Amino acid sequence: MNRFVIAVVILAGFILLYGVGRAWKLKPETPENHTLHKGEVAILTSTTGQAIWLGESKDATRRLQNAMGRQDRQELEKAEAAQAAFPATTGTQARVVVEDGSRYQVEILDGPAAGRRGWVEFEYLRPIRPSETH
Repeated sequence: MNRFVIAVVILAGFILLYGVGRAWKLKPETPENHTLHKGEVAILTSTTGQAIWLGESKDATRRLQNAMGRQDRQELEKAEAAQAAFPATTGTQARVVVEDGSRYQVEILDGPAAGRRGWVEFEYLRPIRPSETH
């Protein structure tokens, strides 16, 4: 009886983990889809195509992320006026300088903000594709 219960628990655990893996669609990392690391070039991106706001400090990233999600232009412009944030357009290339959990400090490589450093949440960065130059 005891062996039967153990076997059922192991089988149930396997089925549960298999289901979770299928739901998350776990895939191995590729050059175009992987976790970014210090020194890598990335592209700033957003699903809405709007500007991505980078914070001068890593503590500002959550507030900026929330303001971008709400499309709170007033909050974003207030942060820019206080020199706590600056915008960059979708498609801007940036080099990862520091990784800190979900926040990354990047150096902007092109566009009007070239040379500036700012903090951004990981979801606004994607690896550069081989067809894109830096």
